[in-house]
Amino acid sequence: MINLRKLALQSAYQIAHCIPAPARHAIAENPLIEGFFRSLSKDQRFEISAADNSYTLSFNPLYHGSMKADFSHLEDYEPGVQAAIVKYLSPGMTTCDVGANAGVMSFLMAKQVGAKGAVFAFEPDERNIACIEDSITANPDFSVQLVQCAVSSKTGNAILIKDGGVYTSKLASDGNASGTSVRTTRLDDFFDGLQARLPDLVKVDVEGAETEVVAGMTNILNKAKPVIICELHLRDNPEALSICTTLEAIGYRCSWIKSDDVDGNRQLLAVHPGREY
Repeated sequence: MINLRKLALQSAYQIAHCIPAPARHAIAENPLIEGFFRSLSKDQRFEISAADNSYTLSFNPLYHGSMKADFSHLEDYEPGVQAAIVKYLSPGMTTCDVGANAGVMSFLMAKQVGAKGAVFAFEPDERNIACIEDSITANPDFSVQLVQCAVSSKTGNAILIKDGGVYTSKLASDGNASGTSVRTTRLDDFFDGLQARLPDLVKVDVEGAETEVVAGMTNILNKAKPVIICELHLRDNPEALSICTTLEAIGYRCSWIKSDDVDGNRQLLAVHPGREY
C-alpha cells in the first residue's frame, strides 16, 4: 500500500532543494507550513545503520532528510569527530553528548564505552528527542541516557529558538524571544546532583552557545580534565575562540579537526596531557 504521507514528504524535500537556501528557510519558518509538514512527518522515520550493522538509528524525514541523501552509513557524518571519539573513549568511561541532535555521536560513544560505561545525551529539542527515543528502543544494549534539557552556564530555564531551518535550534540570548521554554543545566550542577563518575570526554555542538557550556563546567575541567570536542560557530559567535584560551590556561593542548570544517564552523579538539595516548 502506498504511504501517501511519506510520498508527500519525499516530494516536498526534492522540491525544497531546488529553492535557494534563504528562501527555503523562510518558507520552513512559516508556522502553518511547518505545522502541516510536522503532522505529516510525526510517525514517519527513515533509518541509517553503522557500516558494520552493529546499530541503526532513526531519523525524521522532515528534519533530517539531508542525512539520507548525503550519507550511506552513520560513519560518513563528521568523520573527523567520530575518529576522535573512537580514539579517546574506551570501555567503562563516561561521556557527554551536548547538543545530541538525533544521536549519531551518542550511539557511537555508547559503542565505545560499552555496557559498563555511560553516555549522557543532552538534547532540548522535542523534534530530535523523538528520534533519540526511537533509537534507544531499537538499541537496548547501548548505554545512552537521554537528558531532555539544554546545557548552559546557568541551571534554570531558557527559550529555545529555531536556527535557520527546521533541523537545528539554539538558546536565545534575549529572554523575551519567541520560542519554546526548556530546562537548562550547568554540567557541574548535573554531575553534582548525579553523584556519578565525571566525564572522560565531552562533545559540544550547540549552535553558537559553546562558551556558555564551557563556563558551566569549570569544576569538571579542573578535576576530570575530559577530552573536549567542540564545534565553534565562529560566524555567529566570534568570541568562541576564547574557549581555546580558557582551556590552554589550565594545561590543555588545542588543535583543529580540519576535515570537518563547514560554513565557517570549526571543530576544536582539546586534550589535556594526562589524556594523551
